Amino acid sequence: MTWFNLPLTQDPPSGDGANAATPVVVDAASASAWLARQPQANALGLQSSLLQALEAMNGWRLPAQKRFDALEALRETLFAVDDECRRRFERKPLPLAENEQRVFDTARRLWHAAATGYLHCLRSAVDATASGGDPARITQFAACVAHRALVSLRLELTNNLLAAHEADGTLWRNLHAILATAEEFGVRDTTVVDRLLGETRDSTIGGQYAMALLLHLAQAWSLSRVQFLACSRWFARWRETVPVLSERPQRDDASGKAAAAAPTRLLALDLALDRALPRRGEVPGIPRWLVLDGVLRKMRQRRRALAEGESPEALKLGSELSADDCSKLLDTLMARLKEAARRAPLRACDGTNGSESPRLGVVAGLPDIYHWLGGPTLAATDDAALRLQRREQEQIAIFGHVVRNEATAITPEVWQLAQEECDACQAEDAGTDPAKANQRQLRLCRPAGTGSGRLSPRELIAAKLPGETGVQLLRVDSVLARLDGSLSLLVHLLPGTPQALLAEARERSGGRQLRETALLLAITESAAASDSLTGQDDVPQPGDGKQQYLAVVPAGLPGRSSALALNGSDKHRYRLLQCREHGVGDEVWECSAAP
Repeated sequence: MTWFNLPLTQDPPSGDGANAATPVVVDAASASAWLARQPQANALGLQSSLLQALEAMNGWRLPAQKRFDALEALRETLFAVDDECRRRFERKPLPLAENEQRVFDTARRLWHAAATGYLHCLRSAVDATASGGDPARITQFAACVAHRALVSLRLELTNNLLAAHEADGTLWRNLHAILATAEEFGVRDTTVVDRLLGETRDSTIGGQYAMALLLHLAQAWSLSRVQFLACSRWFARWRETVPVLSERPQRDDASGKAAAAAPTRLLALDLALDRALPRRGEVPGIPRWLVLDGVLRKMRQRRRALAEGESPEALKLGSELSADDCSKLLDTLMARLKEAARRAPLRACDGTNGSESPRLGVVAGLPDIYHWLGGPTLAATDDAALRLQRREQEQIAIFGHVVRNEATAITPEVWQLAQEECDACQAEDAGTDPAKANQRQLRLCRPAGTGSGRLSPRELIAAKLPGETGVQLLRVDSVLARLDGSLSLLVHLLPGTPQALLAEARERSGGRQLRETALLLAITESAAASDSLTGQDDVPQPGDGKQQYLAVVPAGLPGRSSALALNGSDKHRYRLLQCREHGVGDEVWECSAAP
């Protein structure tokens, strides 16, 4: 079974015809010599040079052992360059800036090129078996190159997850094909040593395949960097407890009684697909089953131990997260894996959900939301000339030009409300985050070419939802860039009805008077307990004793102010009480109406 995509090959150029400026990499010696000529201090330059060398080698017809030796000679440098360049695109707002996108594309292609080289070797092993080669030697070689190829694809997937980009079909097709080929050789569960990974000393092909699927099912693109590192470390230690079965285990024995050892958390796979999972109702062409019972048991055991007072270090969970944060992350991962095993996706998510998807107007960022809600321009509340001059100076210092006039009307972007289930986000509806169990979550899509603003988790956006006349505030939980250029966002609704506020403060250091945009969320008792789409109700009036207030203010403003007052358009004043959460460029505070 060798349906993985491989480029056509030709004989490599001879030594006399090779360009001296671009040495030919054909074996370990030439690879080491070529590497010695490269500028090691320039990570971005070395990244591009490595990609060119690997893609050139993948187009040449080489003996499998020589190709393997050349790849091994370059592999340590691949890891070092990838670690250095990854910080340029990981956890950046989406869509990526041009330079960030270029580095990400090169990093993704680099691991894909490495995997392609090892797949050439694996194909040679298949051909050698058909031609009657030494079975023991071929099998040992096949186990090593299949493991290397699968690790390379898993690292390509890791870069996709860190950049919050959807993986393409070629990656999943090759992952499935490697597992199927390893099964044909009988090496799926063979242990292969790989010290460069820095995770465990050795692992199996089946374990690496399972880890790639676990990261996908855990929606690792939505985790913070620290959470992602912890999640990857845990899955690396537990991946061998997630077997891949060729036959579905029977839950009942011959007498009709439930089998004692039958797994209860099974995930159906199809190795003939070019995506991670089959859709609901599809008949798999090459069925396999991923057993999640073992990894879920590991999580439950550690969750229970943390509740009993054990430290994360004692449980080998690392020291980056506190015990409480470890417990929350374990709960989230367990919920997502259980939900993935409970149901398969209904259909593919193309990012647009078709032309019939409900449309809604969306504005992102506190200042634009303030103006969209009808808040007066700050220049109108201060000396117009001085205010406008100061704002323009600030914009020139930050952006190099004046961004826009504050009086410019805000035009909302047109987004789409996604349907309830999709392929890449199948577990998000019910298993995303137990901490948000009482919050209504929605999945939105920003079509490709809509707007130029960049979005990231914890961003504040406002939307006019279908069927509603008012504006609702939403907090972004995760953002994923689709292959078609659209952005898929999971958001939760903030309670209450937003109103524009003017924040007046005096700066602690210089005593300068500040006026900033802010928002007020007025929450009625019925809205707080409502399970409707928006939770909106009539706007409460101060003093009726049935409302709560939340204020959204610019990030850092309360900390750098000696006095802060919030003035509403209804002439009421509000004071801050306690910070509830921090967002991207904003803070949410509990507040009360001033007497």
